[in-house]
Amino acid sequence: MNRGEKYIARIIFKNKIYENDGQKYEDFFVKVLKKSKPAFQAVKAHGNIGDRKNDGFDKTSGTYYQVFGPENIEKQKTISDAVNKLVEDFEGAYNNWNSICKINKFYYVVNDKYKGCPAPIHEKLLELGSQYTDIDFEILASRDLEDIFINLGEDDIIDVIDFIPSLNLDTLDYSVLKEAIEYILNSEADNSIDGLYDIPDFNDKIQFNQLNVQIERWLTTASYNLGDLNRYFKRNSKFVKKELRDKFSEFYLESKGKYDNGIDDYNNLRFIYILEKACFDNRKIVRDSVLILMACFFESCDIFENPKGV
Repeated sequence: MNRGEKYIARIIFKNKIYENDGQKYEDFFVKVLKKSKPAFQAVKAHGNIGDRKNDGFDKTSGTYYQVFGPENIEKQKTISDAVNKLVEDFEGAYNNWNSICKINKFYYVVNDKYKGCPAPIHEKLLELGSQYTDIDFEILASRDLEDIFINLGEDDIIDVIDFIPSLNLDTLDYSVLKEAIEYILNSEADNSIDGLYDIPDFNDKIQFNQLNVQIERWLTTASYNLGDLNRYFKRNSKFVKKELRDKFSEFYLESKGKYDNGIDDYNNLRFIYILEKACFDNRKIVRDSVLILMACFFESCDIFENPKGV
C-alpha cells in the first residue's frame, strides 16, 4: 500500500471515528483489535448479566479493554460519566474476572474524537494505579487506535474500512503536509517568523551546516513555535509525524542531488529548495508555517547534517 493509499485509508478511518458512538464505536474497536491481536477475544453481553464489565481481553497477556464511546467527550456531564464508568467498569471487571484470568493491564478505550482525554480521566487512572499497583492502567484514545489500524496489513486495512476509493493517488503526496500546515495556520499561537533568538543547539547545527544569517533567523525563531506543532503531533497518530519526516527527508535528498557539495552556497540553496517544495502557495503565513515544520526536522537532524559529537 503506497503513501497516497495509506493517507486515504487514514481519512476514511478518521471519519468512522467521528461517526461512531456507543455500541457502534465498540463494534468498530473490536473489529480493529481482532485484526491486530489474534489472541484478543470480544465478550458479548449475555442476558441480564451483561459482559461482566469486560468488552474484550487477551488471556495470554492478561490485558483487558473497556470501551467508552461518547458523542462529545468535552461536555462536563460526559467527563463525569466517563470517570464514573471507569471506576465502575474496572471494579466490576476485577471482581468478576481477576480470579479467573489475572488482570495485568487495563485499557480504558475512549473515543475522544482526537480531542484528547480530559484531565479527570487521567487522574482517576493514576488513582487506580496507585491502589492496584500490580496492574498497568492506560487510556487507548482515537490516535492510539489509528496507530494500531495503520500498521495492519493491506487486506486487513481494506476490510476494516470496507473499501479504498479509486483515485489518482499521485496527487495526494502533499496531503499530510497540507493538513499540518493548515493546523498551524489555524492555531491561536503567533506563528510569525520575524525575530532573531539565540538557541545554542540550533546555532551549533547552523554553523556546522554553514547556513547564512537569514536562514538562522528563520530557523531559530520558528523553533519557539514548536509547542503548537507538538500538540498537533500529540493529537494525531504516529503515522502523521512519520509521513512528514519522510517527506522532508525526501526533499532534502532531492536538494542534495540538485546542489552538489562543490557548488558555492550549496547548503543555503538546499534549504531554499526544501522551503519552496513544501510551500503549496506563496503567502508568507504558509512559508512561516513550513519553517516551523523545517525547524522541527532540522532539530531532529532529519534534514541537514548532525555536527560531530552532538
